[in-house]
Amino acid sequence: MISLAVSQHAIDTKRKKLLDKLHEEIVDYARLKKAWGYGHIELITIKSNFIVYLSFIYGHYVTARNEKKKIYLGYNFKEALNNVDEKQIVLR
Repeated sequence: MISLAVSQHAIDTKRKKLLDKLHEEIVDYARLKKAWGYGHIELITIKSNFIVYLSFIYGHYVTARNEKKKIYLGYNFKEALNNVDEKQIVLR
């Protein structure tokens, strides 16, 4: 009986960590989307050979001639948020 309780606690702890991480990513995405403001944000995650995930964050926008463009913002939300202001100055 105690082993069942211990294993259930381990499962609940792991599930809570995953949900907390997902919530944090959703909040970071919302901050990035608000800071970008021009168009939409594209998140690309690539799984390489040794279970290493490569992430790329692109900001999409439309030029004055209605051409769709994208610009690289960073490899994680923190770097992308830091680069948004620089990239927006380049676009103006």
